[in-house]
Parts: sequence; C-alpha cells; structure tokens
Amino acid sequence: MIDFTPLVEALITLAVTAITVFLIPWLRERYGTEKLAKAQGWVQVAVLAAEKLYGAGKGDEKLAYVENFLEEHNIILDTDALMAMVNAEIKKMEKGLVTMEADLLLNTVPDEKAPPDAGESAAGGGMDE
Repeated sequence: MIDFTPLVEALITLAVTAITVFLIPWLRERYGTEKLAKAQGWVQVAVLAAEKLYGAGKGDEKLAYVENFLEEHNIILDTDALMAMVNAEIKKMEKGLVTMEADLLLNTVPDEKAPPDAGESAAGGGMDE
C-alpha cells in the first residue's frame, strides 16, 4: 500500500509557505503592518482559546468562537483572510510552533467553565487595549 503521508506533509508545507509568501504581504499592504500584527496576535489567542475550550473536533463551534472573539476585540477580517490565518495557526499548533507568549496570553483568557477569578494569570493582562 502506498504511504501518502510525505505527500500530505509536503502539501501542508506548501500551503503554509504560500500563505506566508503571498497572503501575509498582501494583508500587510491592505491593513498595515501594525494592524496585521495585532490581528495575527488576536487570531492566535482566539484559536488557542477555542482549542482549550472545545478540545478535539467541533471545528464549526471553534470557528464560531474565533469569529465572535475577534469581533469582540474589533478585529475585522474578510472570510478568506480569517480562514488563512486560522489555518496557519492550526498548522503551527500541530507542528509545535506556538510561542510561549501565546501560551501566557491564553492563560489570561477566562475559562468559561471556571469561576470568574479562575481565569486570572500571574502574568497580568498580557495585552493592553
């Protein structure tokens, strides 16, 4: 039987590379570097928070959570840009490329199942609004 794993990994790498090479520069041009960096940071936090809250599977629920989270933080992206950024974050998580900073930021997102003070982090707020 033929093993397609290397082919799938190559396609994933190609997709992430295409996002990095083409989509990110286009978004920088369209939204500005500062706004893009802010949006990427919030997308990363939203994706990690959705994964923490919902666990494996439940992709539609997690995507809805990410969309609502970003809307609450006044981050407005078109559907294609949002999906590309979310997929890039998922690939980073799968490859273990999530930064410690994102983990610290995630710890500042209250767990909806926990009591109100349980989401507090010793690191403070993390991001200033």
